Amino acid sequence: MVDIFTHFKSRFKEQPDLGSTIEPLVREHVELNQSEEADYERWKNSSAQKDILVWLSRQFMVYKRTPNAAHEGIDFLFSPASKGFRLHPALTNFSDKTVTHLFHYLKERALEMGYGSPVSDTRIYQRPYWDETILRHSLRANNLHESSFGDENESGLFTFAQLTIELMLKDNHLVSLKLEATVPNSEMPRSANDFEELMQAMGN
Repeated sequence: MVDIFTHFKSRFKEQPDLGSTIEPLVREHVELNQSEEADYERWKNSSAQKDILVWLSRQFMVYKRTPNAAHEGIDFLFSPASKGFRLHPALTNFSDKTVTHLFHYLKERALEMGYGSPVSDTRIYQRPYWDETILRHSLRANNLHESSFGDENESGLFTFAQLTIELMLKDNHLVSLKLEATVPNSEMPRSANDFEELMQAMGN
């Protein structure tokens, strides 16, 4: 995996007072260079890609039946306002490379499903005992402001208001990958099962 933390931190080494636990030291657009793009495209046709997508689907099925039986390497996040999961690669057999590629793959699938206005950035925060790097893709539902927001979109899926995909590193060590789907206030009562459809679509 590209040494993202070192790359950005070195650019600001002459400005040590920048950043805090709230404001990022660095905020940059996330994009793949030519070499990374080629590696990502190879990964999409590999067994590693299929393995992690199948694993995510199976773990969600386990969680639905018996929440406490899901693998220790994944937490499912369910509240009235949002649905999602947080993957902890250190507790699984998945490599940092696979999890990093999955971060970009989830954005690609979201775009294909009709989400738009993507904003991708990298933020580095100075914490008391480490530096925290957050890579984030945020995508909003294209029909967010339409009166028919709760209807099915062209893919046949309920449209969440926003999808946020985050990769978190501490001192350049990959810690977690999070997918969060935000539920609009007007749709909270009817959103309980829609994350399952979103998961299935992400894996196709």
